[in-house]
Amino acid sequence: MKIAFLVGALALAGFCAAYAAESPRDANERGYRECDLKHLSSCQNTNQLIWSLPPTHHRKMDFDRALRQFLRGAPRIHFEQYSWSAATVALESLTGPGDLPLRFPTGEWFFWGFTPHAAPDQAAIIFDATGHILLIATLGPDMSVPPKGAYGGYPQKMTIYLHTPAPDRKFIEHVVRWARDSVSERNKTYPRLPSDEMGTIKIVTASKDQQQWNARVLE
Repeated sequence: MKIAFLVGALALAGFCAAYAAESPRDANERGYRECDLKHLSSCQNTNQLIWSLPPTHHRKMDFDRALRQFLRGAPRIHFEQYSWSAATVALESLTGPGDLPLRFPTGEWFFWGFTPHAAPDQAAIIFDATGHILLIATLGPDMSVPPKGAYGGYPQKMTIYLHTPAPDRKFIEHVVRWARDSVSERNKTYPRLPSDEMGTIKIVTASKDQQQWNARVLE
């Protein structure tokens, strides 16, 4: 009995030591392998939710399908002669890794990312404790109004996509704080560029069958 206990303890200690000695590269690869909607605790960023292990970088279709299904029927985004689905904008804006995910005390998860080489375009997503999407938020320059200067200064437009019934208001408040902090931090990072301002915050809510989406401006 004592020998078995000792062997088990030594094996556990060896496993813990090996895990603690894991290199950042190994940890990153493990995240790409293990991160999915059912194992959000294995994710280090949104890239690991969206893509498979490099160098193949195939899309993880479970997340892709879940996001597209959540935004099915949402109003398209238009700019001049261009038009994109809400799902396409959200996926592109989540691709940059962002910071480590945040877990709420009640078990929900917050992830965010940005469009590579176009950091003003960002998105955030909140999952419930079982990996189902509660809301998706996109943040980017409102190019329907003139900028302050040639290299920026657009008001930042935020759109929060919800389903009926809506999640707890604390999650909406969280993504709004994230957006405001992001705009503020960007202005500190690039002080010589025209400062951005937080503009309109719009909440777009789907009916139960997702046949209709209703928009309102958050006061």
